[in-house]
Parts: sequence; structure tokens; C-alpha cells
Amino acid sequence: MRWLHFNTLGTLLILVAGCASTPREPATATDWTSHRRAVGEIQQWSFSGKLAIRTANGADSARLRWSQQGEDLQLEVSGPIGVKQIIFVKQGATLRVFEGNQWRTLTAEEASLEQELGWPLPLNLLPWWLRGLPSPVLATTDMTLIDGRVETLNQAGWQLEYAGYEQVDGLALPRKMMFQRDDVQGKIIFKQWQLTP
Repeated sequence: MRWLHFNTLGTLLILVAGCASTPREPATATDWTSHRRAVGEIQQWSFSGKLAIRTANGADSARLRWSQQGEDLQLEVSGPIGVKQIIFVKQGATLRVFEGNQWRTLTAEEASLEQELGWPLPLNLLPWWLRGLPSPVLATTDMTLIDGRVETLNQAGWQLEYAGYEQVDGLALPRKMMFQRDDVQGKIIFKQWQLTP
């Protein structure tokens, strides 16, 4: 019985490891199906990062803080020096915005968000795109993979490109996402991811 020959240190390490919380298994580098399933099953996640965007009306930048719990989300957008801050909260079909010390309910998401921010933001698609996945509710016109991760993606008229991934609790999540549609182009740099089991 070979297991009886473990030394004391080895046995102690096994016992300590058994008491620790079980980490998520990392998806195989070339296995897109496993990666998509594992990342798509995350229900609670958040990140902080930076946004740079250019439109026909000029360039803008902002700090982002995104929190997702199931279908509900909260997005905080603040200007480069924190002068302007807007908070969007989506619960079910209701989208509200907090600005100027008051909450307002928005009716048409896309148009309202563009009116609030000055540039379009596909809020219903971002929970997928931010994690490096295509939205399952829309057709994907073109997608390329590298090492089992999305490198480029065309969906809903947007072209997305991912520049690298990082390991977060055993899952590969984007470090940088570039996006473009018509005269809108920009990038999101992900500074800190947090996953909640």
C-alpha cells in the first residue's frame, strides 16, 4: 500500500489542501467549449477598469466599475478627474440612472444610454462581451479563436478584438477589449476582476 509511505510533511500538505476551498478547474487552453461553458456559468462577477472612446463628436475617457449578479447589473461611469459620475442599475427590465443626486428610470435603453453618455453602449450584450464571450441570443457573423479563447468577434454590427487574457480563479478573462462600430471606436482595459462563487 504505497500511500502508507508518504512522509509526515506530505501528509500534512494533503490535509491542509483538503481543508481549503476547492478552486475552479482551469479550462484547457485549446478547449473553447469548456471555456465558454465555465465562463458563461459565472453568476456573480465584477471588474474595475478604464474606458477610452472616440466618436464623430470627439474623444472621451472614463473609469468603469461593473458589478453583475445574475441578470441584474450596476455600472458606474466616472470622468477622468471624477467630476462627473453616472450610475446605471438594471434590475430585470428596469433601467435606472443616478446623476445629480437623483434617480431616474430610463425607458429605451440604447437611446437613453447614448443620450446620457454621448456614445452608444450595448448594455444587453456587454455582460457577455466583457467576459470574452459572444451573446448567445444573437447570431455571430464572424469569430476567431486563439488557444480556445475569442480573439475577434463580430456581433450586432460591432467588431471586437481581445488583446490577451488573464487567469482569475482558474478562468481566463480579458485584459483588454477593443471595439468598433461605424464611427465609434474604443477600448476597455480591465484592471481588476473579482469572481464570487
